[in-house]
Amino acid sequence: MITRIELTNFMSHAKTVIEPAAGLTVLVGPNNVGKSAIVAALQILCHNENSTYVMRHGERECSVSVRTDDEHLVEWKRRNSPSYVIDGQIFDRLRSGGIPEELHQALRLPRVNASNDEEFDIHFGTQKSPIFLLGNSGTVAARFFASSSDAIRLVMVQKRHKEKLSEAQREKNRLEGESRQLNAELEMLEPIVDINDRLETIEREYEELLQLAAWLDKAEVQVAVLTEHAARLIQFTVQADILSPLIAPPILPPIVQLEKLIAKLEEDNRNVESTASRVDVYSTISPPPKMATVDVIQTLIVAIERTEVQVNAANLEVAVLSVLSFPPVLHDLTPLSRLAENSARFSNEVASGTEKCRSFVRLTTPPTLTDTESLGQFINRIETSADELDIARVRNENLQLLATPPEIEDVEVFRGLLSSMVRTTKQLAYLESQLGSLTTLIAPVPPTVTSSLETFTAQLEEAIRREQGCKNELTIAEVELATVTNELRSQAAQSHCRLCGSMLNPDQVIARAAAGFGVHEHE
Repeated sequence: MITRIELTNFMSHAKTVIEPAAGLTVLVGPNNVGKSAIVAALQILCHNENSTYVMRHGERECSVSVRTDDEHLVEWKRRNSPSYVIDGQIFDRLRSGGIPEELHQALRLPRVNASNDEEFDIHFGTQKSPIFLLGNSGTVAARFFASSSDAIRLVMVQKRHKEKLSEAQREKNRLEGESRQLNAELEMLEPIVDINDRLETIEREYEELLQLAAWLDKAEVQVAVLTEHAARLIQFTVQADILSPLIAPPILPPIVQLEKLIAKLEEDNRNVESTASRVDVYSTISPPPKMATVDVIQTLIVAIERTEVQVNAANLEVAVLSVLSFPPVLHDLTPLSRLAENSARFSNEVASGTEKCRSFVRLTTPPTLTDTESLGQFINRIETSADELDIARVRNENLQLLATPPEIEDVEVFRGLLSSMVRTTKQLAYLESQLGSLTTLIAPVPPTVTSSLETFTAQLEEAIRREQGCKNELTIAEVELATVTNELRSQAAQSHCRLCGSMLNPDQVIARAAAGFGVHEHE
């Protein structure tokens, strides 16, 4: 399959790059913009026919380059004469109509040869030429089918087309039956709206009761404070009544100077007593004798003291060194290092575990669940909704990668059909979501127990937000589906069947595409 077409200085194309999409690719545009030139470029690339007229005016070289999905690169050039570059290999000095053997090994677009050297071009058709084989005689058509090895495939394609049509009809009947069943279930679930309104009313009344209870607790605290203040007021009143007959004490003069004087006298008395005791001790001591010259003795004493210090230091070193043994032979420290690392890691784990234990100690006992089976079903529903949301997000990202479609014509009939299909799909999704929500409902708990009600309310709000997100993504996908459908209708309205050349029926093509089949339907 061709994945890239590049034209350089070819007829009206100065520099044009086309990257066909997978499947059917249609080029649309007004007259004289170069649509037929692209077909002519591919024909010249495949057959190397007369190309003296294709070079853009004022240029000296033109080229046509094609890349396939199996990584083949084929380039046709014309300067003074045509030449090919196939997967990096150059082929030149070619006569008109001469092509290398490697060309159709890479492109697989050759003409079909009949038994009498007649050739049929089954890959290209010009705008003004008759439909393939319909403008020829019956003998020519018979020779083509006799020489073509794809006749059996055409019959198989037709048979497979009929089988897919039957499968699509059966699928349609099945979906219509499911739609009728879901509509009946929807009618049964209509009272849920009234139940939801009553639940919201009860929740508002419960919130008001909680607020009144909080105000009542605050009022009781204030009453207790006022009672305590009243008791203290009574106590202070009694004390004031008792102290009221007393007269005021006399005014005392300043005593700071007197205190300083008393402290000074006490300190002087202590100094006198200390001096007297020292004089008594000194009076009993006889005067010291007269000392002779002591320089020699002092020098000897200093030498002796120095020698004693050295001897003591030497004895200390001997005592310290005598208890030492020879150093042990060091072994491999790798196990010790590993043990130290493990000890550090275990210490960290113990610290972490201790911290977790402290955190767990502060936790309170979880409330007892009355119906864990319903809660598990509700969690499974939420996980399923999350998976569906991820699938829708991936589908949305893939749809955003689509190229901008060309301008299309009015497709009101097909748009009505698609709108009906989209409405049916939305109803099915809504019914499934409502059914999933209803299966998880349990009997309401008494107003005194609020944990289960709060949990259910949070889960219900989360489910509503997820449902709204899915609806938004579904709306975006529907808009993109309508755009792709309009583009497909426009392409089908201007295309012919590649097998017999007849016009395609856009409605049948779109119906087959919506059912997942890619076979064309004819008028």
